[in-house]
Amino acid sequence: MSTAQINVHTQEFLENPNAALGCPHGRIKHLEGLSGPEFVGYETVRDVFRDARVRPKTAQVYLDMGVREDSVIMEFLRKGNFNMMSNENHARIRPIIIKGFRPARIRAAEGMIRTIATELVDEMIAKGSPADLVADFSHHLSIRTISGFIGVPPEDVHEFESATVELILLGTVPFAPVIPRLEAALTKIHGYVASLIARRRAERREDFISDLVTLQEEGDDLSEDELIWSIVFVLLAGHDTTRAQIASTARLLIESGSWEQGAGDEKLVAAAVSEALRLYPAAYRFPRLAQEPLTVEDVDFEPGDLFAVNLAAAGRDPEVFEDPDSFVPGRERTFDIGFGFGGHHCIGWALATAEITQSMLELTSRLTDVQLHSDVVYKTGGTIGGPERVEISFTPRTTGGVA
Repeated sequence: MSTAQINVHTQEFLENPNAALGCPHGRIKHLEGLSGPEFVGYETVRDVFRDARVRPKTAQVYLDMGVREDSVIMEFLRKGNFNMMSNENHARIRPIIIKGFRPARIRAAEGMIRTIATELVDEMIAKGSPADLVADFSHHLSIRTISGFIGVPPEDVHEFESATVELILLGTVPFAPVIPRLEAALTKIHGYVASLIARRRAERREDFISDLVTLQEEGDDLSEDELIWSIVFVLLAGHDTTRAQIASTARLLIESGSWEQGAGDEKLVAAAVSEALRLYPAAYRFPRLAQEPLTVEDVDFEPGDLFAVNLAAAGRDPEVFEDPDSFVPGRERTFDIGFGFGGHHCIGWALATAEITQSMLELTSRLTDVQLHSDVVYKTGGTIGGPERVEISFTPRTTGGVA
């Protein structure tokens, strides 16, 4: 079999794509998705990421779905969304924003991340078992971390916290019903970020937003709207995907029976972070647009044709990964596209990795007898999908246990 019609926007597919694809008895080359063919093989997906003839879908797609030209959605897509802005804007803006993610700032953030994680675990223990790893832990850790890294005062987070999980709406089909909701979220966050930039112009601090304000004033080619919308994008992208990836990594340690071994074992935790990206990628599919004629897996595309690549399936490709549905620490072949690849590699990958790693080290060192208390519940969308509820039972480690 080479092609099939399979709904990839379900929890069942994301948790076990090989069952849907008929493995190990056969491997479907591509699916028939809503935006054309959707490729599932690891090597094909990796090659597409590297192909200069291919780019992410453009803002024009949303005009075609009924978004107004003067909508705040179009402004965000063109001036801040690195996945959908023009190639010219991407080549100019992305290198500037990356400067804010310098390694020294990422290393400095690790202490903040661990402090936040400690506070959240303290609250979980005080409330008692069971607890929800998303609602009680990963949701708050990811928004507080990305906010603190950018330079948002902790007392301000509540002003936009609910709006930062609305990026998933960009993949909704049909799109028209969610336009008002997405416009409201973007308007709210834009207003807040604009006010914060004004404060940082008056008083610089050791944070991401102050770095970018300084770079702009020193001559980097970045308009005020581009600065605002880029920071909005970092806030949005840095929250929803990371909160899901943290919860999925914890789930992997629990289900694989590796939780106790992970306590204090940084090498095993690092392996779990890597394997969870392969097995449960929060950003699980990427729409792509052909810019030139090309052929992928014997499928011909002309300029303007849409298709997609599926990381949930690619990460479990049995032709590449031995025992593809299992957690295997120290795999010889690692999943090197979990944060994308090439020119659209995730700009915040290092911060996200630090968040997930420090989270697992704190959770495993503080909690024991950890089990899933109920079935995991997913939130799925067009490009982002992951746990919305991971309820666990646990026992606090006694004094003298793993530090």
